[in-house]
Amino acid sequence: MKLIKDKMTFFVVLFAVIVTSFSMVFLVTHRNVEKINTTDSRTVKVYYKNIATGLLEPEEKKLNSTKKEDIILETLDYLEKPPTKEQLTKVTSENIEFNNVYLDKSNITVDISNEFYDLKDGDRLMFTSSVFSTFTSLDFIEKVKITVEGKEILKSNGKELGFMSKYNIVTDNQIMPEPLNYEKVKLYFVDTSMKKLEAEERIIEVNPNQPIENYVIQQLLEGPQRSTSVALFSSDSKISFLRTVDGVCYVDLGKDMLQKLSLGTINETLAIYSIVNSLCALESVDKVKFLSDGKKIEDYKGTLDLSNAFVSKTI
Repeated sequence: MKLIKDKMTFFVVLFAVIVTSFSMVFLVTHRNVEKINTTDSRTVKVYYKNIATGLLEPEEKKLNSTKKEDIILETLDYLEKPPTKEQLTKVTSENIEFNNVYLDKSNITVDISNEFYDLKDGDRLMFTSSVFSTFTSLDFIEKVKITVEGKEILKSNGKELGFMSKYNIVTDNQIMPEPLNYEKVKLYFVDTSMKKLEAEERIIEVNPNQPIENYVIQQLLEGPQRSTSVALFSSDSKISFLRTVDGVCYVDLGKDMLQKLSLGTINETLAIYSIVNSLCALESVDKVKFLSDGKKIEDYKGTLDLSNAFVSKTI
């Protein structure tokens, strides 16, 4: 299926069907469009820039449409409009136009105007990451590609950026990295006896314009590479780096993660210090402070006091 947007109007698409020796051309319109089987409360996460932290942050928006094409256009409208929260600002530029949008099964291609290249490198990265993150939050979109006047965007190594999925993005609320440099990080995983943590050093590709803390969280969620260690977290665990201020690194734990910790589904002490020790191994981090949905954790039922900041500790 292909969707074309031009000033919010769907144009008629021509396609040729060859029957025997004759070539016939038909006009096709999107009159019968498959509806999405989701919950009644359909929403999209639109990613805006947090003015204070400079990072992407989602704002949930209600969708009124039921057809895929209409949902995509409604999502584009949200990207072009300012957010509701005062601490957020849109990352789309007034000068950049969304030319066309093509939907092919679960993949979408967004074509934009040449003004994209007038942006600074960091703003371009923020723009593309916002588009990638926003559209992949829709349950029927798996991959997103951005083109400029029909041409592929190239990375710094000359290769095409191509289609991006939500798994190419560091965390749920951070922007997509373009590997440029190599950094050595020290990660702490639990040993096979499930009684202590052991360090694993690895060299990873990073974008120097993005916080290294993002990559540490990502690597922890990917799990250990050694056979002597085991993973404490699943790859879909909601653990997000927020910011580091005066040596204190703020990490957001999702409600599901807090519940697993409090119920003992995951070893609480090993899990917390796996995160703390890995982040405190960075020169920029002295302590780690945990939040939940951006707020202080006060009603946690586990054994550790998650309202306090943590320092590295041998476990």
